[in-house]
Amino acid sequence: MSTLAPLPPLPPQFKSVQHHLRTAQEHDKRGPPVVAYYCHLYAMQTGMKGDSKTPECRTFSPKLTDQLEALMKQLGDNEAVTQEIVGSAHLENYALKIFLYVDNEDHAGRFHKNMIKFFYTESLLIDVKRAVGELTDENVKHRKYARWKATYIHNFLKNGETPQAGPGGIEEDNDVGENENSGATSLPTQPLSQHLQLMTQAM
Repeated sequence: MSTLAPLPPLPPQFKSVQHHLRTAQEHDKRGPPVVAYYCHLYAMQTGMKGDSKTPECRTFSPKLTDQLEALMKQLGDNEAVTQEIVGSAHLENYALKIFLYVDNEDHAGRFHKNMIKFFYTESLLIDVKRAVGELTDENVKHRKYARWKATYIHNFLKNGETPQAGPGGIEEDNDVGENENSGATSLPTQPLSQHLQLMTQAM
């Protein structure tokens, strides 16, 4: 894996993608570099929609571009980068792999803090899929459920209570999944890549 140069402080225009960039950094260190590349690309596309001429953006954006170009160089002619349809499928399959693991943990009643991060990360990866095309209705529904589930488990564990497995209660808490930062404030601090290794071994 590459070791990308650290980024300057995040400008306000990029605050909405701070968790996507964190996911990119984690995958740059140990996870699939294609995932890191698309997380960077999505962050760049989203952040540049705002006012990109502020001094903070003029400092931050070139550094983010440098990281993106470094990943492109590393990936070379990887079809997941050169062909958007392949990249989209790669992201969707990877997000599904994470979801299947954590959903299995959920239905088995093995509730733990890392589940919050897995569910929320899966929702972020569905966001990232927009870098290479529109989301399907199923993508949107899946993202909403994953983001809601991250918040739901967090709230129960915080109160020392046992969450309910599966989608029970989502209708009553219908609006939570639409919040961009739902479940993000108390994500476990352990690197996701460590848990991805355990997940792969368990599947």
